[in-house]
Amino acid sequence: MNSSGDDRLMRLLDAVVSSYIRSGVPVGSRYIWRNLDIGLKPASIRNLLAQLEDRGLLRKPHVSAGRVPTERAYRLYLDRLGRTPALRKRDIQAIREAMAPALPVNHLLERLSRLLGGLSNQIGVAVVPRSGDGLITRLETLSAAPDRLIVRVTVEPGAQRTMALILDSGVTLKEMGREITRVAGMIIGKRPEEAARIVRGLRLPGEHSGVRFDGLWTALEGLLCDVGYGVHLSGIGNVVPELPAGGEVKSFLDVLESKDAVVDMLLSCSAGFKSTVILGSETGYRSMRGCSIISSTYDMGTMRGALGIIGPIRMPYPRLMAVLEFTSGALSSLFAARGGKQDGATQKKRQ
Repeated sequence: MNSSGDDRLMRLLDAVVSSYIRSGVPVGSRYIWRNLDIGLKPASIRNLLAQLEDRGLLRKPHVSAGRVPTERAYRLYLDRLGRTPALRKRDIQAIREAMAPALPVNHLLERLSRLLGGLSNQIGVAVVPRSGDGLITRLETLSAAPDRLIVRVTVEPGAQRTMALILDSGVTLKEMGREITRVAGMIIGKRPEEAARIVRGLRLPGEHSGVRFDGLWTALEGLLCDVGYGVHLSGIGNVVPELPAGGEVKSFLDVLESKDAVVDMLLSCSAGFKSTVILGSETGYRSMRGCSIISSTYDMGTMRGALGIIGPIRMPYPRLMAVLEFTSGALSSLFAARGGKQDGATQKKRQ
């Protein structure tokens, strides 16, 4: 077929996919002729629809029904999308209101996962970066009780890990505070993996040997080794009713419960702040058939996380892609501002 014929096919395919996304109703030739301005006569529309079906881009759910897009049709449609549309003012306002500057990182990302689930009416996902990729900026203690301390490690620009520590017999709060200050001088500015090696070395025979602070060193090493990705999901109930009944639902939920699977799917399909889409069969998980994932990454200092929306393959892609691009860009800017403030505070302290 010549380029003119292919162009007509693609214009018709885009119209069918867009119409089906909006309505969820199979699209027939009569509906296209009456409602979609594509400049074709009814006979031409029927002929082109048949060609698209022959190519595996459309299918009929019932003999007498209109046609619905296949996954291949969605991929062609997505690859042909131009720039994402401007966001609605109320979406922009909701995103900005969710990004309270003082919120701890985990609380902020949990809030954003809920926001994305609400704005999309699908599953909102926020992947917390691996803290092992960042630099430690602070090691501090908070008094919890006469015999207990809360130890907090902060990794740029605000990811935190905390633990409760029961004081070893014979160790006072003041002594423990001095030891933590000393250890902080060794590990601030280091990556968690390197810091864990330093703390491990304190337990070796030598001038720092002994058992007085062994509980601290053991607990702190474990805290520093806990550097994997974190995942927040919200809105699973929005999507489950759209899935086939039976084992497919359980398999789908099993995938979502696997943190590694969610992280892999979101980060593997992301390309910076620009949102990208991975369709069901492209994920490599059988239970994700009929679903799709929209993803966009954000930067948190030297670390990278991701935001995503998971739902049925019939989603309003242009709007949701725009939501993710705006949110990931705003989030990166927020973390950059936080990092700048922390760097300034650190420099002032060192001078």
